[in-house]
Amino acid sequence: MSPLKGSNSTFMLLKDISATTKISFSNRSWMGSQDGWTGNFSIDDVWTWTAGVAFATGTILKFDSDGQVKQVTSDNEIVVGSTVHNILGKDDGGADDDSDFDLSPAGDTVLMYQAPEPFAELTLGTDAGWITGLNTNATGWGIGGGNSFSAIPTALVGYTIDATNGLIENEDKNNGVYTGALSGTPIQLRASINDAANWTTSETTNYNLWPFNKTANNVAGEIGSVGTLSIGDILKSELSIFPNPTSDYFNFNFNKPINKLEIEILTMTGKSIKTVKGTNTNKPRIDVSNLSQGMYILKVRADDNVSIEKVLKI
Repeated sequence: MSPLKGSNSTFMLLKDISATTKISFSNRSWMGSQDGWTGNFSIDDVWTWTAGVAFATGTILKFDSDGQVKQVTSDNEIVVGSTVHNILGKDDGGADDDSDFDLSPAGDTVLMYQAPEPFAELTLGTDAGWITGLNTNATGWGIGGGNSFSAIPTALVGYTIDATNGLIENEDKNNGVYTGALSGTPIQLRASINDAANWTTSETTNYNLWPFNKTANNVAGEIGSVGTLSIGDILKSELSIFPNPTSDYFNFNFNKPINKLEIEILTMTGKSIKTVKGTNTNKPRIDVSNLSQGMYILKVRADDNVSIEKVLKI
């Protein structure tokens, strides 16, 4: 989170999404009475992003000040998917155009949601389309006046990130970055993100808002910290794959019941060559007898968890 004009923010996916997933971003827009959420008021900007390709749980993306969603990969920052400027509002900084997505250092709110088709703003605080919210107003949700006031949708109570009111700093900060672990289940990650001890904030420092283990133009990111694991490692202590190596089948054993399972085989360069969904979760196995000999990667999705394992076909 970095609420100065020309700044940007990042978000992490806590579930797998498809190529057609759309997410809307709204700043300084959802207002209401002092005792509850009543609807939209004084909208500045709303951008809607369509993913374009599938993304897995744990992916970190940047919503830039130009309204584009970007991902850092192979030392480059690339635009992913497409964005539409659904509602063009006021420019917080008083600049000459409304093409960007600005946050006010006086205190702002960003709310993310999924709108219906065709696009229409959500009208109920209990709507299932609400995803999450970020509050940067030191006085808290639903307190203050003017653009510093934003009530919280009922559906998001307990599921938002309050970046100032007693969580990180009880005052506005222009910049902040999450430096905690990037491992765990989505529930554990959300709890970790909401822990003040896992954040660094500053009035003047502009943080590099991409993962610590990736670079953009040879500059390392500052999200997360050295020694943390990928979210994909959460299954390692719960999953065994045998025999490995094998000439025909890989069998899978979990130390707890699994309701939903998907197994994907990839080459060592990351090319997907086979995906099996709805595999028997009692005694799951995958046939690799027709594959060439060599090393492969197995991507195992079990319920809300993901694991990446290397296997050898002989």
